[in-house]
Amino acid sequence: MCFTLDIIVPSYRVKKEFLLPIIALQPPARCDLMIIIIVDDPNADIQWLREIERDPMTLGKVRVRKNTSNLGASRTRNVGLDESSSDWVLFLDDDVIPDSQLLHAYVDAMSKYGAKYDGFVGVTILPEEPYMYPCLLYTSDAADE
Repeated sequence: MCFTLDIIVPSYRVKKEFLLPIIALQPPARCDLMIIIIVDDPNADIQWLREIERDPMTLGKVRVRKNTSNLGASRTRNVGLDESSSDWVLFLDDDVIPDSQLLHAYVDAMSKYGAKYDGFVGVTILPEEPYMYPCLLYTSDAADE
């Protein structure tokens, strides 16, 4: 079975070091992939993204849109959903460097459980008890107040 998958990336920073690894993700053979980058800074220089969008190697794989005003991450994700026409959507933030096997793991889950579940949430590895609460408190920035 072939799946269509859109990766939606809301981006305010528009940094190459974060977006290029997402663009470089290689899907399994049974997956048609589109990466939709929604730039949420109307003043951002996105010329390098436009060049990637037009590059023959990524043509039809990368779509770039730019909000006319700053909408915030949630509303920008919704703009991406409006752009999507795939069976499945994967949201990645613009500061995530994904594992090279990420798409393979999701497509495997879609193959195995897609008829049963409407969606999947990525795995998070949490610290073991009793250290979980202090680590989560620290990572939530609440410890800085």
